Amino acid sequence: MRNKENPKKVLVNNIKQVLNKLGDSEMSVSAYDTAWVAKIPDAKDPSVPMFPQCLKWLQNNQNKDGSWGNRLNPEYYYDKIICTLAVVITLKIWQNNGMPLEKYIAKGVRYLNKSMSCLYKNKYRTVGFEILFPNLFREAVDLKLTLSADDVIDQIQAIAKKKFERLNFDVIFERHTALLHSLEGIPIEVIDWNKVIKLQDSNGSFLVSPSATAFVFLHTGNKKCLKYLQSIAANKSGIPTSYPIDIFETAWCLEIIAKLNLEAYFEKEYGKNINILSKHWCNERGISWSRFFDLPDLDTSSVVYYLLKKRNLQVAPEALEHFYKDNRLYCFPGELDSSPTQLLHFLQAYDGNNADLIEAAKQQVIPLLNDEWTDKWHLSAYYLTSVAIEPLRVTRCFEYTAIIDFILNNQHPDGGWGIHLSNLEETGWACMTLFIYLSGASAGQTIAVEQCLQKGIAFLMKRKATANEHDYIGLWIDKALYSPYNIINTLINAVILKYHVVK
Repeated sequence: MRNKENPKKVLVNNIKQVLNKLGDSEMSVSAYDTAWVAKIPDAKDPSVPMFPQCLKWLQNNQNKDGSWGNRLNPEYYYDKIICTLAVVITLKIWQNNGMPLEKYIAKGVRYLNKSMSCLYKNKYRTVGFEILFPNLFREAVDLKLTLSADDVIDQIQAIAKKKFERLNFDVIFERHTALLHSLEGIPIEVIDWNKVIKLQDSNGSFLVSPSATAFVFLHTGNKKCLKYLQSIAANKSGIPTSYPIDIFETAWCLEIIAKLNLEAYFEKEYGKNINILSKHWCNERGISWSRFFDLPDLDTSSVVYYLLKKRNLQVAPEALEHFYKDNRLYCFPGELDSSPTQLLHFLQAYDGNNADLIEAAKQQVIPLLNDEWTDKWHLSAYYLTSVAIEPLRVTRCFEYTAIIDFILNNQHPDGGWGIHLSNLEETGWACMTLFIYLSGASAGQTIAVEQCLQKGIAFLMKRKATANEHDYIGLWIDKALYSPYNIINTLINAVILKYHVVK
């Protein structure tokens, strides 16, 4: 009988495979972005879509409740409503061109009319929702979709109006801003297309957003937009919510390995990707989440700074100080609300001498931490705990042992963790948090944690054996919820590998 292959070797090889393909940005499909691309008519025959596979994907992926979007929980209203509204608009356009799509539209409209009033019952707001929703709703009304009026619609439109009143559209398109990522939500009458095109990413997109890029193409016919969209759709039936997220994906995969102190197992592959990050790093301004545009953000810059510093590469703290203004740190210019993870990533990375800046970050993050561990970039509390455990232990600005109590008290009987049911990704983040805690815990504090961790790893090993990427649930927050497969695969394999290394 043949001996089974060494499990540690298998895990190392699995992670090496991911590290060798970083930059491909393998992600789940976004119904929202797929709907925008499916809107585009064929250049030779406008009565049919240019990307018929996208329209077919929408038909094949309606949820049982009539919605499109996250299948995990019916209460993720922001994601499901923005996705469903975008899809029924696209289907209505093609129905008006003679396609038999009424059954999908009717179910989608019923879902929207039933669920619109529930929006503010859910705390997980998707990126740019108040900007995107009003334009979509107006288009739906123009298409004579029978959407019921609701007070929440007036509230959303009032928020959008206030946001736009604060913007100076004479200068807003003079440089890259985060608003470009949600370009399709801006009132068309204020858009200067000549200025917009000058801000196009080097790959033809707008802040690597397929939906924003499809919007620009529908109004301008820009060939670079089309080339970008064709490059995404060439081998896919559905469209991701951002593409590519190459710098972000690379940084988060390496951060998992670095925090678990597993770099030595992947020296060649890890070093190659560190060199890529170093190449795109700027000591004055930091780094963007994709190499295709110039809009550095605090979250990505802090993670990359931490990784480069850990490799003893030359990085200047001024790159992170760049995000400090008026006694506050911001992820993007004009940001209205902070995320705890970006501030915690900063506190972990920053090694400069500006004590006022460190104190400001601590005071800014404390009100954002509570016993629910919520973040604006990720649905799972366990992602936030994995980011928080080390900087909170070092700074002592918040009782970090509350994290361990939270994890121990919320493990499911099957050994996994999850917002509702146990799942691979959330269990991975919980296990990673426990490993980081154990690396600095005193003797006598670890027995319960080790027992909890052992059950978590057993769950991962059992579930991983039969799972595939379609089993991952959308926990990351953009204009729609999504799963970055390379990051999740690295996480799951790395925590299991860490267990084999230390046991």
